[in-house]
Amino acid sequence: MARLTDLEKLSIDLYTGNVQEFSVGEAEDKLRKLLEEKVGGEWNYYNFQKNKWDIFAIMTELLTVTTARLVKETFSPFVEFKDCALGDTIEFKVDDDRLYDVAVIAAGTNNLLRQKLLESKVPMTSFELGIKIYAEFDEFMAGRINWAKMVQNVAKSFEHEIVSLIGKTFVSAYTGIDSDMTVTGTMDSDKLTELIEKVAGSSGNKVTIYGTKLALSKIPGIEWLESDANDKRNHGYIRIFNGVDCVEIKNTYDKDNKTWGVATDKLFIVPSGVKPIMAGFEGDAFIDEDRGTGKRQDRQLEYLFTRKILVGVVRAVNYGLYSISA
Repeated sequence: MARLTDLEKLSIDLYTGNVQEFSVGEAEDKLRKLLEEKVGGEWNYYNFQKNKWDIFAIMTELLTVTTARLVKETFSPFVEFKDCALGDTIEFKVDDDRLYDVAVIAAGTNNLLRQKLLESKVPMTSFELGIKIYAEFDEFMAGRINWAKMVQNVAKSFEHEIVSLIGKTFVSAYTGIDSDMTVTGTMDSDKLTELIEKVAGSSGNKVTIYGTKLALSKIPGIEWLESDANDKRNHGYIRIFNGVDCVEIKNTYDKDNKTWGVATDKLFIVPSGVKPIMAGFEGDAFIDEDRGTGKRQDRQLEYLFTRKILVGVVRAVNYGLYSISA
């Protein structure tokens, strides 16, 4: 990863509240002073209009590094990231996880069908995410827009949408599974262990259990085992079940429609070794101003923030699904 600039460090520190050299208030003042310097030392409407593209360049840098850092930290357990420049193509290659057919042949013959050693490219789908916000003209003129908090809120909104996007992409890829590799019913540790063994036995690899926090919380731990008790207390679920890693898929909740972004009753047992999601940002964040000329009569100022992300799924040939009923 490239070394962060002082401005990028400041942006991340402001977002996380982990400001080491000075307080959060002082950090915000530092950023505000930088913006004032970009408009000639005095904040007013005319100075802003004359220098606004320098301001947008700073906001773009803040938003680019903040969204990238937040998303990568959120998904690092099961997403492989690779960013690219605008217009470039992200390409991920993964080894084929299928086992090769083995035949018993008579000594001295080579009568076998050839099997190609495969290396697969992961198809990527591009999504452009956008947010438009506005400010009252008088608030803007008075210099009362907190640009730092505005960028933080935009970054958090992007993160929320990307959480939903990646979670849904993962779940949609792991459907249509063979009935022999599924379990439906109440949580039963023996049935879960058997399903794990089926996936491990058919793939020849170790496996990982993926699920939302609610789904993983239903996996029983060992009551007297201190590590399980600590995991439950600190994370809400055990992180290792019978030697198998449990990895959380971050979730979102739509309070208006009362729906989860990712089902909270499903566990996915997937061969380990390759992270199942590939993702990356294409180019930097983009910021623009929209005064609504010819469309509105008010003097509100609108700002458009966009970010382009690419997502792909490595769908294992052999995997299992445990659907947990109440």
